Amino acid sequence: MERSLWQIENYRDFLAARRELLAQAANKFLNSLLAGDIPEAKATDSVLKGEAESSTAVVPLAEEQVLEECNVWVQEQGLPIGEWMYQIADSTGTVSTVLDLAWPNGLQSGKSQPVALIIDADQEIEEAANRLGYRYFTDIDRFKSYVIQEVLAIQFPPLEDYKKAFIAISCEITNSHKAMLRAHYHAAAQIITATELAKAAGYEHFGGANLQYARIAEMVANHLNYLPPKRDDNGKPFWSLMLASGYWKTLEDAEITSQREWHWQLREQVSQALEDLGWV
Repeated sequence: MERSLWQIENYRDFLAARRELLAQAANKFLNSLLAGDIPEAKATDSVLKGEAESSTAVVPLAEEQVLEECNVWVQEQGLPIGEWMYQIADSTGTVSTVLDLAWPNGLQSGKSQPVALIIDADQEIEEAANRLGYRYFTDIDRFKSYVIQEVLAIQFPPLEDYKKAFIAISCEITNSHKAMLRAHYHAAAQIITATELAKAAGYEHFGGANLQYARIAEMVANHLNYLPPKRDDNGKPFWSLMLASGYWKTLEDAEITSQREWHWQLREQVSQALEDLGWV
């Protein structure tokens, strides 16, 4: 109950104190059994309580080791380490959610959406992460796959290649295509949804925007002879990744039936290419 140990900066000290208290409690219980100090009726209650306490203690310790090893692995990849027990406060400043391991500025600071690892999270925590635009993972292997496939291994073409590709396909780019590219470039933090892309291009449905945005990306990829990562759902090339990275975010408008919407973040070299070519 020492409140100073509840602070995030004292997390390691908290773990040390918890281990000591657990050891003391276990030794006290075992000694009482040896001395015969615990009446039979109470012994049953204590054992049940002890099992419950053991279960809640062992799992966090196991999670701690997994998360720490994951953080070391991330650092070995030349990426920033995550923040342990990252606190998210509500509008009143009260901590409402704690993420096990988080990168609030993304794994590439300022260039990707916030990322978090949440082990054994409940629905409330996942919803909170979604609302704030976090791309979160509850499985270490999926997280590492994301890092390898989207952060490290996938090296998208450099700026000059994008400029050459846009010039080469300019005769195939429609006014609607350019309207979407301009809208994405001028969007706040250059993050936009398919619904907003559709509105900018005059399409009735976000499906049309998804289709045509992927068409622009495919033309760029084909010109550069570049194959982007495959989609998880159908194994086909995820063409739109040529233009932007994406993540799910929960919608806050209760009147909208869909609970989540895909957000696209324009790639830096694409943004600069559009600017250099005077398309935006």
